[in-house]
Amino acid sequence: MADFDPTDRVAQALKLPARGVAQVLGLLGQGNTVPFIARYRKEATGGLDEVQIRAIQEEAEAVKALEARRAYVLETIAAQGKLTDGLRRAILAAASKTELEDLYLPYKQKRRTKATVARERGLEPLAEQIRRQPAQGHPRQAAQAFVDPRREVPDVDAALEGARHICSEWIAETPAVRQAVREALWQHGRLTSKSTKEATAQRTRFEQYYD
Repeated sequence: MADFDPTDRVAQALKLPARGVAQVLGLLGQGNTVPFIARYRKEATGGLDEVQIRAIQEEAEAVKALEARRAYVLETIAAQGKLTDGLRRAILAAASKTELEDLYLPYKQKRRTKATVARERGLEPLAEQIRRQPAQGHPRQAAQAFVDPRREVPDVDAALEGARHICSEWIAETPAVRQAVREALWQHGRLTSKSTKEATAQRTRFEQYYD
């Protein structure tokens, strides 16, 4: 990552001339401060002001952080032996940290969840059958083969419940689903605030937000 040059990405994101961005990044790399560059290096930067220079600095740091994280994600998934060509392409194409983290989520070390327990009880193949949704057969018939009291799956209902936990985790870790939920939340979500009993009894600068 030491050789990574964020100039083009920063220029595109901020809609600034690449030459000016490159000059700013070079001057910052030499230890010059933002006010100094804005005041005494106008000719080099093409007249960029302090606000623009600071934006370049912050965007460059964000881009570098994203690329460092991308490299880590690729390395980690590859070490697990799960880095397919399609997944690699998706990770390399991720344009934001949120998108990158959504792709990485299924491969992160997880805390012990209900889905984890269900997998330990041998119910992932049943979940796979349910996910494929075959045209023939009934879930309860499929689940019968997974009943095993020795693995704490005493009956069909327990087998199906465990499979549902696994399917729920798969859905929750699907990048497209997570993005759709975010968009729905931003478009239709409501934020409600309510004062505490103590605050209600006194006038504060937040009283306009009281329920």
